[in-house]
Amino acid sequence: MSVSALDRMDLEMDLRSAISRHEFRLHYQPILRLDTGRITEVEALIRWQHAKRGLIQPDSFIGLSEETGLIVPIGRWVLTEACRQARVWQLEFPSTPPLVMSINLSATQFQSPTWWKRSARP
Repeated sequence: MSVSALDRMDLEMDLRSAISRHEFRLHYQPILRLDTGRITEVEALIRWQHAKRGLIQPDSFIGLSEETGLIVPIGRWVLTEACRQARVWQLEFPSTPPLVMSINLSATQFQSPTWWKRSARP
């Protein structure tokens, strides 16, 4: 096997393990209103805290997660966690209108008829 094929296979195995080891993290990018300087929205951005490779950016694993179908449980976790955090911030920092959370979804998620259904943990 070529080095790139072996690396991809290792990454896929690690990706499957990352789900059960809860290695994914969400980082939140604030979006400000220019006229007031206030945060009105945040965007949830997934990162993978790999045990050996360190912090992995989404462009290094999202494509593979879509190809393998792992995007469904990963996406479900992102949606659940981001909504939970948004609610915490809405209660802690009430505003009118309430804080908005933006979440990127993969088209692959919509091809799974149950991607949005809540499960225990990915």
